[in-house]
Amino acid sequence: MRSSRSASDPATVPAARARGGALAPLTVPTFRALWIAALISNIGSWMQTVGAQWFLVEQHGSPLLIALVQTASAAPVLLLGIPAGVIGELLNRRTLLIWVQATQVVIGGVLVVLTMTGEMSPYLLLALTLVLGAASAVQLPAYGAISAEIVPTPFIPNAASLSSISVNVARAIGPAIAGALVSLLGVAFVFALNAASFAVFLVVLLAWRGYRPLPHGFEPFLDATRAGVRYVRNAGIIRALYLRLGLFIVPASALYALLPLLATERLGLDATGYGVLLAGVGAGSIVGAFTMPRLRDAIGVNRTVLLCAVVFGASMVGTALSPWAAVSVIILAVGGAGWIGVIATLNGAVQSFLPSWVRTRGLSIYQMVLFGSTAA
Repeated sequence: MRSSRSASDPATVPAARARGGALAPLTVPTFRALWIAALISNIGSWMQTVGAQWFLVEQHGSPLLIALVQTASAAPVLLLGIPAGVIGELLNRRTLLIWVQATQVVIGGVLVVLTMTGEMSPYLLLALTLVLGAASAVQLPAYGAISAEIVPTPFIPNAASLSSISVNVARAIGPAIAGALVSLLGVAFVFALNAASFAVFLVVLLAWRGYRPLPHGFEPFLDATRAGVRYVRNAGIIRALYLRLGLFIVPASALYALLPLLATERLGLDATGYGVLLAGVGAGSIVGAFTMPRLRDAIGVNRTVLLCAVVFGASMVGTALSPWAAVSVIILAVGGAGWIGVIATLNGAVQSFLPSWVRTRGLSIYQMVLFGSTAA
């Protein structure tokens, strides 16, 4: 892969191309390669989540313990978000991503070995999940900022939507695959595939030559931290976007945290059935992601977020009341469309508004709100 600035600088992209649709960022080769690698890694992460939750179900873990899998993945972003944003601003982002992916490969391998040898315990699993979450916390702001660097400015909202599509395609595919593989080959095999997905992303990053980070002046760590927080505190639009995100995520996360119990206790499903439920969410998210740009252009950001939040809330009620798995899948698909509508719309708005000099730090605070609300 070549330098991000040569092929994708906004000044070098024809105006007609810059007005492209939802898939336009994929015409940038570097973005396309990173997006595919991120998709594979996201599939592995969803498989890991299903494997971890099902391991705890088999160990007769309490509802709180099962829900803590999600908290262990998300809480590090709340704790490390701002330092991660500053690190991603000051260091070479490609180099940072390489080291993080290498760390995740190692931790993924430890998970596999401990599970295969029967040494894994529920609390050890949560601890290793926490370490993987910490690695993700360091990676997320840098990945979001580097994606915005390598596409033309008009592509940034759709690049953010495509990143959300990656997560939700993974949600559609990963859990269904994991559910089947857990039944056939066991949890350890699912963990091994997750470690392999980290390795794929690492290989793509290593193959990316010629990345030149945007120039910026040196700032001491604490000064850079204060500057990022000060910018967000004084930017009214950004504060409003983050507030809306938090108000949506706190109640919405209950659906994903407790869906394993709904699957087993209310609907009587096994691991494969639980994977199908999550696949329903992912399928709806994919459809929603492709229709969101048109809806956003037609009714605006505010109305899109409000409408999608109402749709997701209604799907939560329907899921809690539904006694049939087939009906639940349909309801969850509608909810998935609402979920992606809120997340992708707010993410695109934030990335478009943040100036380049503070983008990584601003996105780190966005991730803190997103994952901190999930953890709560």
